[in-house]
Amino acid sequence: MEDMLPDWWSYHIKAKKEKDSEKAKSIYRDGIKKFPKSSELAGNYANFLSDIKKEYDEAEKYYIKALEIEQNSAHKNGNYASFLLAKN
Repeated sequence: MEDMLPDWWSYHIKAKKEKDSEKAKSIYRDGIKKFPKSSELAGNYANFLSDIKKEYDEAEKYYIKALEIEQNSAHKNGNYASFLLAKN
């Protein structure tokens, strides 16, 4: 039986500890499937996609998803703004 992680934070920590970026990506995606309303996990995944995987188009989708879930988050707005500045 697959080990069940209890919350979005557990998925984030497990992905951060994973040395193989493809496995980390899979962990994030599993977490997002289980916690689709977690703006934190979507935002952290966006950072991972941008900073580690260099998958900028996909990262932008997840920055936007995080903001759709939690529009008034200064932290998420700031991360997205930083991403947009670096992208240009």
